[in-house]
Amino acid sequence: MNRVTDTGNTPGSGAVLPLSRADSAHRSRRRRLVAGSCTALAIVLGLAEAGSVPVEAGPAEQVVNGGFEAGTSGWRTNDSSTQELAIVSGGHSGGHAVELTTKRTQTAVLNDGLNTVRATKAGTRYSVSAWVRTDTPGISGQVRVREEQGDVPLTGSTFHLTTDSWTKIAFDVTAAYNCSSMDLNILAWDLAPGQSLQVDDVSMQAVAADTPAPAPAPPSGTVFGSSLGQSSSGGTREEALAREECRFGSLGTVRLFDDALPSSWSSLETFKGKSLVISFRPPPADVLAGTYDEALLAWFKAAPRDQETYWSYVHEPEAEIARGKFTAADYRAAWQHIARLEDQAGNEHLHSTLILMGWTVNPASKLDWKDYYPGDSYINVLAWDPYNDAGSVAGPSTYPDPAAVFGDVVAVSKAAGKPFGIAETGSRLIPTDPGGEGRAAWLAKVGQYLKDQKALFVAYWDSAVGVGDYRLTDAPSAAAWRKLVSG
Repeated sequence: MNRVTDTGNTPGSGAVLPLSRADSAHRSRRRRLVAGSCTALAIVLGLAEAGSVPVEAGPAEQVVNGGFEAGTSGWRTNDSSTQELAIVSGGHSGGHAVELTTKRTQTAVLNDGLNTVRATKAGTRYSVSAWVRTDTPGISGQVRVREEQGDVPLTGSTFHLTTDSWTKIAFDVTAAYNCSSMDLNILAWDLAPGQSLQVDDVSMQAVAADTPAPAPAPPSGTVFGSSLGQSSSGGTREEALAREECRFGSLGTVRLFDDALPSSWSSLETFKGKSLVISFRPPPADVLAGTYDEALLAWFKAAPRDQETYWSYVHEPEAEIARGKFTAADYRAAWQHIARLEDQAGNEHLHSTLILMGWTVNPASKLDWKDYYPGDSYINVLAWDPYNDAGSVAGPSTYPDPAAVFGDVVAVSKAAGKPFGIAETGSRLIPTDPGGEGRAAWLAKVGQYLKDQKALFVAYWDSAVGVGDYRLTDAPSAAAWRKLVSG
């Protein structure tokens, strides 16, 4: 992320030139850029703990280990000092069930370890069911779901077990909010020592939305999205993606960061159909020594041929070179070495993308962006990280005209004859805009400006790491970015 104030001049005139590489022994192929089609990720995800087994294989089922064939994984009591869980044989189906007992008379609770639904979509209906029985007839309880946002009342179904037979409890519940979560519990009221409740085949399946959302149209022109991996969403990339898409809709592009070699393609299956902007950073000395040739060549050859991948080597190298971590000459040479490996893959959907700070092309920086440029023959796309005043601790005082923030990078890209993208961007709220209405209007202008300038992709830095909070947590800003993402 660029930590220095980004302002700039109005971009020069001229049309964006088509993507090309100069004729050379290494880079003679012409690449075409096609905006990657955007496939919808299911907004509501059942996120399992390691080693857990879902009740059913399929996208509708939300419950983790609902058949208890993986023991008690994914489940807990509300008080482990007085309530106990044990796996018993002879469940309703399969080979096992869970048994809930207590050391003193109390309401005992079988609780999902993680909220069963982690990111709701308002209007989605769920069918909830569980099978219960007891060896000590006469106990009562409830299967219930609680949405953890607003004042949504509990939804549940009570039971009173008068025999030792398995009994099915079932009901429906509808999510009231977006981006909330749902907690699933099975309760035994006034359970006494010597009594027990057995539970099996717990299920919570997404049925349908009351008002189905239209399928997203394939993106055309500039695609918008978010950064992941260092995102304040936290957790895994998959969890971060689910949360970002819950707020902004299906992302057209995602920005991913790897500390060493790029992530395996099998680990990137979640991002199929999206334009990927991914950077990795093995040391230049190791690259030039050929240490990673085999691994990088295999990665390039395995890359998908049905989505656009903008790969970058050591994004924002300016500070590391200034500190003497490696030289600009070694950086450029390492770029060339990796680009030659990529050429061997023969994949026109792979695009070598140099990512620099937006500040670098501001005349006030006293930097020359070409110091980091390995040459026309090795770079398909120029990408930039311009921010509205990223360097100051206090943050920005205005939302400037987009040309003041992005004009220099647009002008340099056009002069170089390269398509361009925005790999990171953002703005903190200004003091006079606590509700975000001003930032929302600014984001709309930024989006239109970058579309007019034919940016390939724009990824927002939806994060609070570093000197300030760039997250679009206010409703107006989130709605503005969602509108851009949706096209």
